[in-house]
Amino acid sequence: MIYIASKCCHAPKWRELDKRYPIKASWIYQAGPGETQDYIDLWLTCIQEAREAQAFIFYHEPGETPKGSLIELGIALASHVPCIMVGDFKASVRALVWQAESLETALERGDELCRRYHTMR
Repeated sequence: MIYIASKCCHAPKWRELDKRYPIKASWIYQAGPGETQDYIDLWLTCIQEAREAQAFIFYHEPGETPKGSLIELGIALASHVPCIMVGDFKASVRALVWQAESLETALERGDELCRRYHTMR
């Protein structure tokens, strides 16, 4: 599954893409006002999902300041989850980090990583 980290304002986009891609990020269904009953439980769930993902997408648009998503990115990298960066920044490409030119490219790469991971198990 693909975990996506971004600002909460992008949650509707991820919910729509969840219909086409294997996205597992519980926060996208609790990102609106009044949708989160227990923030501690949600945060623990996000940590677990980032750690167990088969691919991690770090998405930010120009002018946005990443906050919690940076922590989730660190958790994913520490757990050896391949990370795909999408946004207005330069990432140093390493063994587990790729920079994608677009969200669509990132989702296709994430989907490919999920299929590859599934066949390895």
